[in-house]
Amino acid sequence: DWGGSSGRSIAMMKAAFPTIDAHVADPIRKSIKWVNDNSHLRVQGYASPINPPVSYSDKKFDLIFAISIWSHYNFGPGEVVNGSAEGSGLRWLKEMRRIIKSDGHLVITTHGWVASFSKVTDDNTSSLIRKAFESRVGEFYVAAFPGNVDWDKDTKNPDWGMSWVDPAWLAKELAGQWQMKVLLNGRNDCLQDVIVLVPV
Repeated sequence: DWGGSSGRSIAMMKAAFPTIDAHVADPIRKSIKWVNDNSHLRVQGYASPINPPVSYSDKKFDLIFAISIWSHYNFGPGEVVNGSAEGSGLRWLKEMRRIIKSDGHLVITTHGWVASFSKVTDDNTSSLIRKAFESRVGEFYVAAFPGNVDWDKDTKNPDWGMSWVDPAWLAKELAGQWQMKVLLNGRNDCLQDVIVLVPV
């Protein structure tokens, strides 16, 4: 469970499928401490860094799911990390590719076209998102958590805000790394696209 906070989703999966090796990763250290302090969950918590890489070994996981996480990563040029200004959304997808098995699946949700028409998004931002999509830029990002407005100090990063991405643009960006096996537009909370990626 990537970005799974206190592990509520993976704990339910572990209860339904007791033999799985269940992990939750999140940058908020106090959430991961809570997971690890509550051994009855039978889930391993990992305090992930705000930028890749992670300490997981190559090809470790059969399935990684990240609900409402890639809707916050910046897909455009972002903070320079290790000499690269590639946005955190694409950097993290490369890292997921490293730690997922060759026959594994990555399930993510993103803000796409449906979200650009949502009442959650103000009219001015909606217009800018659609212009970016229509002009083939393919992504739009707002550093939406300035000052002290955010979940926790552990998530403070200029590449963590509100992001929208055109699935067609994303599929092209991921060519050679991932294949988009499933795309369900707006199916998560009638807002976010659900995308299933498999390694190429």
